[in-house]
Amino acid sequence: MKCTDALLRIAVLDIEALNNSKITPLRAAAEKFPSKTSALEEFCRKLVKNGANVDSKTRAILDKHCIPKITHEGATPNYSPTVTANLLNALILNQAEVNIADVLSRQQEREARAAANCYFGFKKILYYVVNSGNELGVEALLKAGADPWACNKNGELALHRALARGHVPVVNMLIQGMKKNNGNKVVDLRHKSFTLLQKPLEIKMGDKIKPDVYDPNKCLRRLFEKDVLLDVNQKEEGSGNQTALHIAGATNNQEAMAILLEHGAYLGEPRIIGGKDNGTVLNVILPKTLNKSMDNCINVRSQNNENSEDGILDPDYTLEMNYRFLLTPTPTAPKKVLSLENEVSLLFDISHNKEHRNAIKHPLIQTFLYAKWRKVFPLYILNLILYLLFVILLTAFMYGLKNLRVLESIAGAGNATATAIVEEEMLRQKAIRGTTMAFIIILTVYMMVKEIFQIAFTYRSYFRCIENYLEWFLIVAVIVACVAPLSVAATRHLAAWAMIAAWYQFVLVLGRAPPLAIYITMLRHVSWNFLKLIFLFGFLIVAFSISFNIILQPSDNVESGDFADFWTTLPRAIVMSTGEFEYSNISEDLSNIGAVYATSAVLIFLVFLFLIFLVLMNVMTGLAVTDAKEIVEDAVLYSLKSRLELIYLNEQLFIKARFLQRLLPRLQLLSNSQRRLLVKINKLPKSERILYGEDGELTCKLDTRTAEVIRTHRLNRMATLREESVQDPTEQILQLLQEVRNHVVSSRP
Repeated sequence: MKCTDALLRIAVLDIEALNNSKITPLRAAAEKFPSKTSALEEFCRKLVKNGANVDSKTRAILDKHCIPKITHEGATPNYSPTVTANLLNALILNQAEVNIADVLSRQQEREARAAANCYFGFKKILYYVVNSGNELGVEALLKAGADPWACNKNGELALHRALARGHVPVVNMLIQGMKKNNGNKVVDLRHKSFTLLQKPLEIKMGDKIKPDVYDPNKCLRRLFEKDVLLDVNQKEEGSGNQTALHIAGATNNQEAMAILLEHGAYLGEPRIIGGKDNGTVLNVILPKTLNKSMDNCINVRSQNNENSEDGILDPDYTLEMNYRFLLTPTPTAPKKVLSLENEVSLLFDISHNKEHRNAIKHPLIQTFLYAKWRKVFPLYILNLILYLLFVILLTAFMYGLKNLRVLESIAGAGNATATAIVEEEMLRQKAIRGTTMAFIIILTVYMMVKEIFQIAFTYRSYFRCIENYLEWFLIVAVIVACVAPLSVAATRHLAAWAMIAAWYQFVLVLGRAPPLAIYITMLRHVSWNFLKLIFLFGFLIVAFSISFNIILQPSDNVESGDFADFWTTLPRAIVMSTGEFEYSNISEDLSNIGAVYATSAVLIFLVFLFLIFLVLMNVMTGLAVTDAKEIVEDAVLYSLKSRLELIYLNEQLFIKARFLQRLLPRLQLLSNSQRRLLVKINKLPKSERILYGEDGELTCKLDTRTAEVIRTHRLNRMATLREESVQDPTEQILQLLQEVRNHVVSSRP
């Protein structure tokens, strides 16, 4: 009872305070009867003596348990309930919203402020009112001086609860209150970024009642306005590396993922659960969501005519392209050892993702890749020159080796006089061969190192590319030619295949240049389609080859002629399929057999003519023509992928080779603080269209084709935004009625 006496001596104690069951302390104590001890009875007496109200239900309970005279001992309270007590009781009784404003507005400022900042259990009263969705109550508490920065016992702000409900107006009020409370124009919430972003992301989209009032994605966008500072890449404490983007991916909230990426969430952050890598959000994000986020990463720098078609033709029309989502977040604390990062590493992964590889055709990425290409272009030219030198030297080497083997064969079978001349020529050829072979070996070692480097960093796609097999064939061919003592025939065939592979590979390397990429794509695309068609119709060619060999085989058992056996007939049938029939020679062979059999042979020939020459050849021609549009689209993708791979490998080389690390900044465009490019698509000269660096002091060239792609995309984007801005008349009327209602409610006395 000493504790009871101590509490009752507090002057401002509200003896009629209600609990969550909406009953007073006296009523709660009365409901505990019957009791085995007298302490409960004494407690009730003390409450009544100090002015506790005995209502009819409480009196009935006490009389039932024969508590003598307790209901008649009441005294008049010697105090009036405080503002805090009245406010808490009003909230417990769930009285009308206006009651909060009424309770606070009629009191002194100091008392109203104390009431507005009191605790309701372990929660701040502002948090409680926010949770109830009482907009007018929140507004009244903030006007009375409630501190929106005050945390509950668990460290949460009232803003956390507003975001968890997706209550847009309340979120706006709280942020405005925070700015007013701090006296700043900006609210710094970076220390609580993850928990704040987590709240709206965990709301189930189907739970929304009023989209104009409760919208988690609108709340999320509000957090990224200019008056709020957030760290979108802050990780959850104790979770390893989970970010807000991972939560959006786990809930499959595509719009939220687009919002987060637009504001710099790192797309390449892996999600680690239980020490296991579960990949990035690329596994769940839709291509249209990724495109939407990249659309929003292109913004016009402040201009009067930024949203007009005339403005887009202005020479000073400037686009700001944001690339924060492609790079790891800038560390908040400076590191002793700065980690080197490949700027296109994430793009390289995207280009090998079947679902998202077309994302590199977006103007945002095309612009970045073109600017990076200009950086590595000198290295591409150097590699092209070295490869051309290798091909020329290899050609000369193979010719010389073939001649040397022929001379060695002649020397082994000739007379003494001829042998002396041949040996002299052999010495000259060996000297040339030795000099050429030295350079060839050096270049071959360079190629081998380059291929090993590619395997180390592009192993997922390396073995799916035929060009890499050609490179290894050339390396093996050079080693065999330099080491193995081949015969004349073997040397000729090795040299022939090496020449085809070397010059074909040179054409592919040359085709990495953007202006030539479309032709390489045509070669690859048409070749692949033809191979599939030939594989299907090839069985018919084999069938006709067997038929021709049987019918047109010489009857005198002479093992010569085009149709002497199957292996000579097959190449002849393939050549015939292109139109080289030589029918006059065939007709001579048919004249030696009977009319019936000759007719049968002619019919077989005509069927071959129809199916193989007319049908197959026209199908192949039509296939090449009808695939033109697909080839052009594929050419853009192939060109970008080729450039991207070259950029990626060169940058990896500069990162891994310590003696080249100091030159890495020459290849990179995005600094730690300014991960953006400023693009003036109409500026002349072209070499000054891209601005980069800390203050945009460095320039880079942008070609006309890429500038036109950006311009077209911007015009389409402007048209889409205009269509979206046109509201449905019904929605406009409803919005107007809502504003009128709010005005009427707020103007009530």
